[in-house]
Amino acid sequence: MQDRVEKIRFALDLGFSDYYPRENVREITITNKLDLVERAVSMMTIEEAISFSLFERLGPQHPSPQIYALDFPSDLRASMYLLLGGYYRQAILCLRNWLEMRLLGIYFGFVDRDEANYEDWKLGKLGK
Repeated sequence: MQDRVEKIRFALDLGFSDYYPRENVREITITNKLDLVERAVSMMTIEEAISFSLFERLGPQHPSPQIYALDFPSDLRASMYLLLGGYYRQAILCLRNWLEMRLLGIYFGFVDRDEANYEDWKLGKLGK
């Protein structure tokens, strides 16, 4: 079981303060909900692989990789970190931002392929 916990710690890049035994909420949550946390970390790893694959396949000029390259991939990791720390409201806000950006990448990359609309969105002019 300790090997599984260590894999999660490594995958989430937890800091030194997150290692204090039996008194750290992240440690307690990981230990008590190990199966669920492992699944969540696996899903996060798959999501990161998908983002990388999209960038490799579509190239840097395509809207999807450009949107994904914004700081939002860290929002998914931040959500996991906050969730494990018991900061549920903040975790949901980070997760919401991640989801909105993911959907924007899909929208401008595959639904509305008008580059002018995408450029207007980037400049804050879309819909004005």
